[in-house]
Amino acid sequence: IFKSYDIPEDLFYAVFAESQLTNTISPAGAKGFWQFMETTGKQYGLQIDSLIDERLNPVKSTQSAARFFKDSKMYFSSWVMVLASYNMGIEGVKKLILKQQTEDFFKLKLNSETRTFIYKIIVYKEMVTSMNVSNRIKIKTQSIQIKKDTKAQIIANKLKVNIETFTALNPWILTNIIPARAKPYDFIY
Repeated sequence: IFKSYDIPEDLFYAVFAESQLTNTISPAGAKGFWQFMETTGKQYGLQIDSLIDERLNPVKSTQSAARFFKDSKMYFSSWVMVLASYNMGIEGVKKLILKQQTEDFFKLKLNSETRTFIYKIIVYKEMVTSMNVSNRIKIKTQSIQIKKDTKAQIIANKLKVNIETFTALNPWILTNIIPARAKPYDFIY
């Protein structure tokens, strides 16, 4: 996904600093691997409502994170500043740069969470690569157009997986009903 958006693969390790690759919910309400707040998730194309929360979809949320990084790179000259903006928001970093008159990450007076965020990413990358863990995870997905509200069991049957596996792989489906929508869903199976 990052390669297709021309994003350096090293930025992927931000997911470990955000959530340790778990679909977690922060005290502030950020959700999923990439810890999107609801407004940012919607801004980056994720469906978030009472039935679907694509912040919990590893494929869709990773695409949204890549789009965020791509957008952020239009404002900042370094990928380190892009990562800082992921942690504290593009506008937050822009305000600090304006106030402090520097775009140098190492000269900016950042809050401790953002300053340590960059170092956490470096540590996670080192840990994962030193363990010889492949960063090439193959996920099987199938796009299915849902023209009318459909039970999750029907989609699981179509994908030839049991409902427990389907539910575990697609935690972004919050109920047993998948609502109709104009664009197809990408189901993991």
